Amino acid sequence: MFNTDQLRQYDTRTIAVPNAIPYPASSEYKRDEVKDYIRQYVNLSSSGTFIFRTKFPNYMTTLNGHCKQLVHLHKLNNLLRVNDFLRDVNQKLPVNGVFASCIETLEQRNERVFKEDKGPLNKIFYFSDFVIHRVFPKLYLTRKIYFWLYKGNNRAISLPEILGRFVYCGFNIIDFKKINN
Repeated sequence: MFNTDQLRQYDTRTIAVPNAIPYPASSEYKRDEVKDYIRQYVNLSSSGTFIFRTKFPNYMTTLNGHCKQLVHLHKLNNLLRVNDFLRDVNQKLPVNGVFASCIETLEQRNERVFKEDKGPLNKIFYFSDFVIHRVFPKLYLTRKIYFWLYKGNNRAISLPEILGRFVYCGFNIIDFKKINN
């Protein structure tokens, strides 16, 4: 069990980059926009910068060496234990270290679902998606079944919830930006 008193109480910074890393079907322009945004805060060519892509929350324990800046290229929505992962990231960063990551917020998810034209079934699809990916993980009776079926993938997380998780895990948020929905 994690004791919040053990959390480091110093100025660790983070950049939340919602839905920032485009998938292969996306254009090169979108990738450049993301890189340019991250470069405002992170020196990508520095030896103290570690860029990684993982969906395993315990991955941070395998990192050796001194990391001043971490860039995580996998959506936080697909991590099974987001808070554990963020606490591990916080422990790896020095004072004034920078962490950049990406998420798909609940609002962006809604836009994506409604953008796909499903006709009159769109509202039914959205309602079932909301119940399965937003409500089931929160209910005691359905939580274990949900995580067994989906392995934590594709969870619906609102912007206030994810920013709150960053703060709870010891980060100060210096910026976040919506890039390419």
